[in-house]
Amino acid sequence: MNNPITNTLSCFILSLLSSISLAQPASSLKSFLETRLTEYIAPSDFAQYFRFADTMFPDRFTVIQQKNSIYTEYDLKLTQIKTMDIISHDTAVALVLTFHTPLTVVLRDDIHGEETGTEERQILTFPLGSYREALHVQRALQDSDNRLNFRIRKQEANKSYPEMMPMPEIKARPVWLGKYPVTVQQYRTYCKTQQKPMPPAPPWGWHADHPIVGITWKEAKDYVLWLSKQTGHGYDLPPKHVWQYAALDNLEERVIDEVAWWGENAAESTQAVGQKLPNGFGLYDMQGNVWEWLDEPEDNKQRTAAGGSWDSHFAQCQWNSITQLYPNERDFSIGFRVVQYQR
Repeated sequence: MNNPITNTLSCFILSLLSSISLAQPASSLKSFLETRLTEYIAPSDFAQYFRFADTMFPDRFTVIQQKNSIYTEYDLKLTQIKTMDIISHDTAVALVLTFHTPLTVVLRDDIHGEETGTEERQILTFPLGSYREALHVQRALQDSDNRLNFRIRKQEANKSYPEMMPMPEIKARPVWLGKYPVTVQQYRTYCKTQQKPMPPAPPWGWHADHPIVGITWKEAKDYVLWLSKQTGHGYDLPPKHVWQYAALDNLEERVIDEVAWWGENAAESTQAVGQKLPNGFGLYDMQGNVWEWLDEPEDNKQRTAAGGSWDSHFAQCQWNSITQLYPNERDFSIGFRVVQYQR
């Protein structure tokens, strides 16, 4: 039997999803979650739709819920979820997601889907049919790190050596560039191996999956020399033309909040690598998070860093943004990325 509320909501959702072009990449987890959370679930005055974004690492999803005459639209990443709790009261069961920080949600009307306002919310509740179903959804979300291969910080941050990405040949020489800035954990491995002290900690402390900061240019050069000896490969700091070539490659223009941690969204500190969208080469954090030392001497004996950082303004977080500092200068906004030349 057709339900007029469901039919109206379906037309609205299809129209909305068409307008934002959310294709559906093949994934059994994605299909499971979208099917379970898109079904019309009791009570009858509540409907919900769940869609993953079409990205290389589909960590972002949209939830649209309808209750009475209001549609509430959430757009979030799984990395924003702090806890997932199953709550039961009498026969009612719900999965409750709590966010690290309040999320801005959009409210729409039930006739044209027009925005009527926004609200700050720190929880998202999914009414579900049974405790077992809630448990399945909770476990699927928890397991999604591996099954969707999207949350980089758990997979890559604890690796001893940087993960490298191939670049097309630059000046007829094959080049690989670090997928992320060198992390705290990777630099700590170097310090332990070489019995060197870590640099002074930033005000927010050390976090293994954040970029290392407070490194002088010479210390960064010492690290790549050690890395070359450890691995038998030729590592170095990237020259400016290589770095800018790699930073310029975006498949499409994106707003800065999608690709960079910068002065307006970084909460006055570095953030874990790999949380923002990659560029066309699959490189993360090329804009913002930390300025990156380059192997580029200047006439005045200063050295160059590129890309902007967590405390930079918009104009500094561009592919061609550079700054100069002395080689022995430390700053909590400066880290580095490595380049590897194929022999």
